[in-house]
Amino acid sequence: MGRAPAGVDVARDIGFAETEHGPLALDLYTPSVRPAEPLPLVVWVYGGGWFVGNRNQIQLSRAYHLSRRGYAVAAVSYRLSPVAPFPAQIHDVKASVRYLRAHAAELGLDAERIGIWGASAGGHLVALMGTTNGNRKMEGDVGGEALRGVSSDVAAVVNYFGPADLVNMHIDAGRDEPGFMVEKFIGGGFADKRDVAVEASPVTWASENAAPMLQVHGTVDSIVPFRQSERMHQALVRAGADSTLRAVEGGDHGRGADFDGEVLIDEVADFFDRHLKR
Repeated sequence: MGRAPAGVDVARDIGFAETEHGPLALDLYTPSVRPAEPLPLVVWVYGGGWFVGNRNQIQLSRAYHLSRRGYAVAAVSYRLSPVAPFPAQIHDVKASVRYLRAHAAELGLDAERIGIWGASAGGHLVALMGTTNGNRKMEGDVGGEALRGVSSDVAAVVNYFGPADLVNMHIDAGRDEPGFMVEKFIGGGFADKRDVAVEASPVTWASENAAPMLQVHGTVDSIVPFRQSERMHQALVRAGADSTLRAVEGGDHGRGADFDGEVLIDEVADFFDRHLKR
């Protein structure tokens, strides 16, 4: 577990919900010198094919550097597919937002200014968050009565190379089969679970009510094809939503000069500034 950078404080292991498989927690990064007004919040969701990973991956993404731009950043946990298949993951992430909104006053957060950012499997989950604002079917009841009735809506989404159309991802990659990560996530093979794959795909829920979304994707991604973000962008544009596709030319799955540089981080921060800062 790495340290927060200079000028950033971190409160670790804040429990936000109990599930039948155990507790869920988050880490909250905030500016060391805080303004008088409540902070806008960005929730960070890690990747790992839905079956591995943890919230400490924020150290690799450098997402907590948004705290230097006046944000609180919450790195959240969710159940992985070996423990529970979809929709457990989206239910958990929605519960984290409900918890942070419910406790915004005590945490010094602005409950009306919440965005979300994720990479790979986390990118998929944040895209699903942004396209299912107010969707009761996707909400779940993680957190129980204490969080019931609190909104999990987000106002802006940054999707780093996340799967968008699970039905067609293997086709976009030139493969004959979906692969174990997708099948583990949806709880079985396509023959039996194709309807789950459709429901779990952010493109299914694209509408004019979707939160503004920035897709960032390497053009030679060897794990999640670039075509997936094109599909997401096109679905949102057709629906009349606000969508931007940022192609990282020659970039692989989170690797490449743009991913490692400050320019892209600044672009992400500027996007959140437009949608979350007053």
